[in-house]
Amino acid sequence: MAHQRYLLILTCLSMSAAPAVSQPADTPYVMERTEVRDMVSDEGASYRIFIQRPATEAPAAGYPILYLLDGEDNFAVAAATSARFEKYAKDHGFEAGLIVGIGYVGESRRSFDYTPPSGLETDPRGRPVGGAKQFRDFITGKLRPAIEADFAVDPQRQALFGHSYGGLFVLDTLLEDPSLFSTYLIASPSIWFVDRIVLEKESALATKLASLSPRMAVLTVGEMEDRAPASLSGSAGKGLSMREEVEGLGVRLEQVEGVKIHQRTLTGESHGSSVLPAIGAAVMYAFAGGPL
Repeated sequence: MAHQRYLLILTCLSMSAAPAVSQPADTPYVMERTEVRDMVSDEGASYRIFIQRPATEAPAAGYPILYLLDGEDNFAVAAATSARFEKYAKDHGFEAGLIVGIGYVGESRRSFDYTPPSGLETDPRGRPVGGAKQFRDFITGKLRPAIEADFAVDPQRQALFGHSYGGLFVLDTLLEDPSLFSTYLIASPSIWFVDRIVLEKESALATKLASLSPRMAVLTVGEMEDRAPASLSGSAGKGLSMREEVEGLGVRLEQVEGVKIHQRTLTGESHGSSVLPAIGAAVMYAFAGGPL
């Protein structure tokens, strides 16, 4: 009997000491339930679309959906955040939805796609600007129908996120046509662009909202975003605090009927770092309606 126990112990030790089977060095990491598609706009611009679907079946009304700009940078963060909340935050009202990141095939055109028409053809770095209308038409007229053809989507729960120039685009979309999305996630928006031209539409927002169901706008900005980037804003941004611009915008929009404003100043964050907590907030507001 003792001899048998000895053999059993040796067998267990040898099994526990067996090396794990390793994957080949070039095996890529793959996120579950994701896919990548390439699409071309009517103007011939190429986009790379990143999609994550939830592990659960769509509810009767369809999945809520979050569209993210700068998809090549932001999609993986949002997808991993949503997957974690899907596991651990269901009791806090989190309902996983579709995440759709919009990126580029080849060189980025964000300076063109994300900026409103202004009379300028290039920014101070020589990059084309002013293509927001065409990009918005691509999202609403081509990308959205393609997504809705393949997935059950709730038309009443659609959110759009962007940071920096992307935040400018989301703000411009809210002010231009608030009917397009139910939730606008505006992170560190480049309000300074061409002498704050985007704010020229602010006074007309209440009229545009009057015939719509209530909208939500979430404004985030880093506590340390005390100045606009001089290399982009030029003299127009001299002495301008991006944080104060966003906080002031939030105060003004709180007075507008038809839109619920959530303004969050992110402690200890700069312009470069604020995008990460802003994405986390975007996932929460898109799929839980607020902080978890």
